Amino acid sequence: MYQDIDGALFIHDTGTGAAPGTTAQSNITFSPEQQSMGAYVFAMYRLPKSLSDIFFTILIPCEHQRRNMRARFENSVETVGASLESYMNGNAIMPITTGQYGQQNLKQLKITGVQSHTGVADIQVSAGWTGLKSRGMRTSIIATITLPTSPKENVEFLFAPKIGNGGHLALGGGISSFIDFYEGEFGHLKLSSQARLFYTFNAYEKRTPGIKGKRFGHYMLLGTNQQSHTALVPAANILTQKMLIKPGLQLHTGLLLNYSYYG
Repeated sequence: MYQDIDGALFIHDTGTGAAPGTTAQSNITFSPEQQSMGAYVFAMYRLPKSLSDIFFTILIPCEHQRRNMRARFENSVETVGASLESYMNGNAIMPITTGQYGQQNLKQLKITGVQSHTGVADIQVSAGWTGLKSRGMRTSIIATITLPTSPKENVEFLFAPKIGNGGHLALGGGISSFIDFYEGEFGHLKLSSQARLFYTFNAYEKRTPGIKGKRFGHYMLLGTNQQSHTALVPAANILTQKMLIKPGLQLHTGLLLNYSYYG
C-alpha cells in the first residue's frame, strides 16, 4: 500500500519567503522480520500412594526474540541538514533559535536497526486431579495461575520484541485428556486434547494511540497554540502513556496426535 505524506509535517522547515526551504522527502518501505527461538522447563510432582491422582506442575518458558522493521529510506532529500531517516532514528534535528521553532527529537516508536530480547516469559503453575480413568483413557481437571515475569512492552522502538503477555496475572481452569489408540510392538499412538478458560486481569501497559485519520500520525509534529519560540514535539512523545488494558476471558484449546516408535 502506498501513501503520500507531507514531509514538512515531520521535520519543521525554517525557510523564509526570501529563501524558501526544501521539504524533507524519502521513499520509505518496511519489510518486518521476526525470529524466535527458545526452550522450556517442565516439572511434575504427584502426591504419593492414595493421593496419587493429585499432581502439580510448573512450566517455565525461555525465549529469545529478534525483530527488525527492515526500513529502507530511498531517494532522500534533506531539509535543515536532516533527513526523515535521521528523524525516525531519534536523532536531534534542530535546536530552538531566535525567531524560529525548534523541534524535539523522537523518543518513542523509533525506527532503527535490530532489536532483540532474551528472557523468561510468564510462568504457569498448575494443580490437577485425574478423576476419570479407564483402560486406555484418562481425563484430568486442572487449575492454573499465570505469574507475569516478562518485562513490560518497550514502546521506545517500533516493532520491539515482546515476550509474555505484558505483565498480566491470569487464572484459569480446564480439562485435559488423552486416549491410547494403540500400544504394541509397533509403537504407541496417542490422542491428547485440552481446553482451558483463562481470565486475564487488568494491568497498565504503555501504548501509543494514533491520530484519527492520519497515517503515520505518531510522527507528526505538534505545537502549542499561540506560543512562539517553543519546541515542536513529535506526537508519539506525548501520546505514549500508561493505559489500562483489559484482556478479559480467553479460551485456549489444543489437539495433538502423537506416535512414538520404541527404540
